[in-house]
Amino acid sequence: MSDEDYYIPDFMVVCDPDKIQPDGVHGAPDLVVEVLSPSTMNNDLGRKKDVYERAGVKEYWIVSPVEKAITVYRLQEGRFVLGADDGGRTRPGAAFAKGVSV
Repeated sequence: MSDEDYYIPDFMVVCDPDKIQPDGVHGAPDLVVEVLSPSTMNNDLGRKKDVYERAGVKEYWIVSPVEKAITVYRLQEGRFVLGADDGGRTRPGAAFAKGVSV
């Protein structure tokens, strides 16, 4: 992410402690989670997703409280792909950290 193009997600996981500095996270988080609301939905599904993808975020989870679903995107060859055969809506396990599940 750049100085002009950065976001503070609802939740994130950074596995590399060297990325965490006193003034913030320097480098892409391993996991970013955004919880949809009517006021943020278009940005979370559009611009933020694109920025996180370009930055190299390994997984992007979009939580829909209304649908009671989590859509999982995983970075593969520089592009986000849905993380499950059922359209990405699943009980996700974190591919970047073995043994982590929701």
